[in-house]
Amino acid sequence: MKYILNIAAAALILTSLFISGCDMFDNLPINAPFSVPVIVDGSTNPVIKEQDFCLDQYENYQDISDQINTLTYLEGALRIDSVSSPNLMGNITVTLKTQADQPLFSLVLNNVNPSDYKTNPYVFPLTTEQVQALNQYVSNLDNKCFKAYIRVDVTQGQTPYYVGAFIDLVFEAVLD
Repeated sequence: MKYILNIAAAALILTSLFISGCDMFDNLPINAPFSVPVIVDGSTNPVIKEQDFCLDQYENYQDISDQINTLTYLEGALRIDSVSSPNLMGNITVTLKTQADQPLFSLVLNNVNPSDYKTNPYVFPLTTEQVQALNQYVSNLDNKCFKAYIRVDVTQGQTPYYVGAFIDLVFEAVLD
């Protein structure tokens, strides 16, 4: 009797999948990560770098761009790849703006050693308003371009200063 019920249940599930055309798989969300390299270097203090980037520069975005229904910000982080000196110290400001220079968020890490973020990236503690601003901006799928700024106000270390960083952003993409 159990055997017959199992077969009947499996047949019912398969039939419903074929009848519905697998609708439950039509709008699956996927994570779309982006790593933006930002090299901050120079001999003057502070050292500042602006990096323009567009999501459609990234292969993972290109692969799904014609299927994206919505994008939603999930998480972001500052990850350091390399520094000129392991004892470099300072205040780091990370800012993300729209292509039109409207600020989306700006965060300051006071009196930090950038090397500390090599193995443990600094996860952005965005406010609800900052997340809403990011989501509002990307809700128009034509808004694919951003300006990333990293500023390092050096308090300890010798010139030339160098911080190789990545701004990592993860969006959830709901596909059609």
